[in-house]
Amino acid sequence: MNGNESRRERIGNILLTLALVGLAAGVGTLLVERRLTLVGEIGFGVAGALLLTFVIVEPARTRIWITSRQVRYGSNAMMMSLILLAILSVGNFLADRHPYRIDVTANRSLSLAPQTVDVLDTLEGPVRVVGFFTSPTTRDRAADLLDQYRYHYPDLAVEFHDPAVEYSQALEWGVTDTWRPTLFILYEGRQEKINVVSEREITSALVRLSRETRPVVYFLTGHGERDLEDPGDGGLSTLGERLEEEGFQVAPLNLLITATVPADASAVVIAGPRRPLSQEEVDRLAAYVDDGGAAMLLLDPAPDPEMESPALADWLADRWGGAFREDLVIDPASYIYPMPTIPVAVSYGNSPIGRGMGGAGTYFVEARSIVQITATQGTTDTLAASPYFVPLVQTSTESWGETSWAQLAKIPETWPSYDDGEDVQGPLDIAVTLEDAEGEARLALFGDSHFCANMAVRDLANGDLFINTLNWLTEDEELISLRPQSDVDRYVTIQSNLVRNGIFAVLVVLVPLAVLGIGGLVMLVRRARR
Repeated sequence: MNGNESRRERIGNILLTLALVGLAAGVGTLLVERRLTLVGEIGFGVAGALLLTFVIVEPARTRIWITSRQVRYGSNAMMMSLILLAILSVGNFLADRHPYRIDVTANRSLSLAPQTVDVLDTLEGPVRVVGFFTSPTTRDRAADLLDQYRYHYPDLAVEFHDPAVEYSQALEWGVTDTWRPTLFILYEGRQEKINVVSEREITSALVRLSRETRPVVYFLTGHGERDLEDPGDGGLSTLGERLEEEGFQVAPLNLLITATVPADASAVVIAGPRRPLSQEEVDRLAAYVDDGGAAMLLLDPAPDPEMESPALADWLADRWGGAFREDLVIDPASYIYPMPTIPVAVSYGNSPIGRGMGGAGTYFVEARSIVQITATQGTTDTLAASPYFVPLVQTSTESWGETSWAQLAKIPETWPSYDDGEDVQGPLDIAVTLEDAEGEARLALFGDSHFCANMAVRDLANGDLFINTLNWLTEDEELISLRPQSDVDRYVTIQSNLVRNGIFAVLVVLVPLAVLGIGGLVMLVRRARR
């Protein structure tokens, strides 16, 4: 080899090395950026130019390399790879044009609930979803969930933003809590904002957006009830804001000056009255409910009998077969420490309201119990035909309803104890639902109004319980029947030591030995052929 050939070979090696560096730079930027950037284009361009220069400088080495046996075998492998790539590309194209999904998980956790699919079938027109996420993990989880929606409803557009990076977009949409995910769902000129990325929340927002009118909930006033405008601990301002976010309209109602409940009322709420309702007011409320209306009564324990409304109690007993006991529930088995007068609930019976709670806890501050009254000769004519009395919240078997207000006045210095014959042994109902035989008129009774006040409505699932009850009263059960899918773990437990040792021997010993043996055999055969 003369000096010129040696110099040409060194130049060729340098060209190949630089070409590989340029190719590596292009591939690296492509993997990192997931798109072809300017740096990637320069890397691939330089690599191509250097390879072309190598071919010109070293034509002999290029010819030898092309005609070598390795290249011939490699070209065949490359051809097969290209054919496989072409088949996969065609299959991917057809799958993209004609998608089809099969969910083989045990609890169908990767599929939308049938209620969600039914809601999507009722939509007409484009749906736009704008999401703001700072966590890539949460964003990817939201993208996977929304892909399922798009599978059933292709006219759904999704866009994501990072409020920490795209600050102007966050300001434009009014996103201030950048630490938590925020989704805006737009449909037919209206929008809903949610901060929990789940199927239940997204579908509920779509249902609210697809309504032609928003349900109107009236809160009774005139008797010292909890006020929607009161920001104090005992007020309902937080609940009012939550109801607006959930798609309800709220308004006050004074039956002392209004002859009838407004015709647009979806439900009437009586939250903690401190003075009794008059007979005229009860008659107006009864006329509304009997005509297919709905009402929620939240009555606190009343140590003063003058706080009770005889007219309201008679209507509940005669028409619905229900009554509020004159007691205060004490539950030493399930309570907010250190107050057994604040019972905690985590199960909600067979009521449809509890289906959307998912076992979340709620608590009640100084609750009274509710009892079902059996029809008697005096109530037979007025009692609703076979009313459905369904317990919603029950206390434990160790609870009781304390009826001695003298003993209750000594709390916390002295705690009362159960008195057989005077107190009522648990379990006790502190929230129930009532529905007439036709299913048109509905009532929800709660023995406490503190749980939805500002002091407690944000705690645990208190607010969710109130919202779910309103959805049931307004006959929007699709908003409370969606529950998050729970993971199903499946394990294989091998009890026999013989089976365990056999599996270990096959997988850890025999299979590696077989691979080594086959490799050695191939090597010996090749040597014998030479």
